[in-house]
Formats: sequence, C-alpha cells, structure tokens
Amino acid sequence: TMNSAIIVAAGQGTRFGGNLAKQYQLLAGKPLLWHALNTVCACKTIDTVVLVVADAEMDYCKTNVLPHVTPACDIHMAVGGAERQASVLNGLAAVGGGADDVVLIHDGVRPFVTRDMVNACLAGLADADGCVAAIPAVDTLAAVTPDDVADRIIDRNGVWLVQTPQAFRYGVIVEAHRTAVARGWRVTDDASLLLRLGKKVRVVTGSSRNIKITMPDDMVLAQALADAL
Repeated sequence: TMNSAIIVAAGQGTRFGGNLAKQYQLLAGKPLLWHALNTVCACKTIDTVVLVVADAEMDYCKTNVLPHVTPACDIHMAVGGAERQASVLNGLAAVGGGADDVVLIHDGVRPFVTRDMVNACLAGLADADGCVAAIPAVDTLAAVTPDDVADRIIDRNGVWLVQTPQAFRYGVIVEAHRTAVARGWRVTDDASLLLRLGKKVRVVTGSSRNIKITMPDDMVLAQALADAL
C-alpha cells in the first residue's frame, strides 16, 4: 500500500488579521507552514505529500515555502476550497489511490507535529478505520448556552481534545467525505465524519505542544515553544 499525506493550508485566516495569511508568517525564521511540511516530508513512512493551498497563494508557496523543504520529498500541490472540508476533498482527489492505501491529514498551521506522532497514527490503523492524535482534557469543561451562561459541567474523564495528524484508509475517508457532501454535513474535523458513519477511530497520544495557530497570540506562544526546542 501507499502512504500519502495531505497538508491543509488553504485557510484565509480571517481571525488572524494582517495581509499575509498566517501560514506564511515567519516562525523561527521560516514560514509557519514550512515546519509541518518539513517534518512530514522527513517521515520515511510517507511516500508522497499533497499540499493544499489557496489558488492565489500557489506562486507564493512555490517561491517561499517549497524551496526550503530539506528532505527530498515528492510534493504535489492542490487548490483549496471555500472551507477546510472542501480543501481536504480536493487533496484526496489529488492523492488518488486504492481503497486500502493510507492517507494522513494534517493542519499546516500545527507546526510542532513530530515524526513520532505521524508514525503512531499510521500504526494505529492496524485495527481501525481511522487514527487520530489527541490529548486528555485537563481543564474543566463547561457546556455553555448561546447567551454565554454556563449550563453544566462535562465530566472530563475519558474526554480527549482531538488534534491532527489523523490517518485513514483511503477508501473509507473518501466515502466519508462524499457522504458529507451528499448529506450536507459541515464538519471541521475528518475523524468526526467516520464516527457519524459508525467507523472505528483509534486515539493515540498527541502533545500539548502540538498547538494550532489561530489567533495572533498563538504565534507568540509558538515562538516561545520554538525557542525552547
């Protein structure tokens, strides 16, 4: 079987502000997106990588990100969609492959992914349809009403915060995404589609460092984490 990886980096980053999309802002002297891309490319277990970016940023990416990727790596590019779900589907189409092939999906704005996380997700597919990196919840979790009133406390025992990378059998994840389009499901996470279809998703331990850069303050934290590495 072939192992492919899709790095999703087509977001417009409306919450982040600034002219340059967050995935191209510099972290430790390299574009944010480079960090995840370089790590995934360094994984011997990954055969090919599809990078999904906004159409308008293709050239920028080819000039400012791809030349800095150090491992020799088979990188293809796909155009992103209006939202993450559409971008992943475009990435899956670009990957192609047989039903039993494996595809790893990772958010380009999670720069601190490690090769161990990638390999743990791939290994977790041995007895499951999908495998995700996640960490046990440590904060108190509250369900909150639309008008910002705490409704109830959710028992955090057995509750995990799901991250990426996430690994899937190609046939299963394509079926899940096609079903989502047909039924009008809108999700922000690929594994949740599998759960809706009654598939088995295994969890492996990610890391509290494996943060997603969403707000400007996250970049400050990321710089501190990068300095500490």
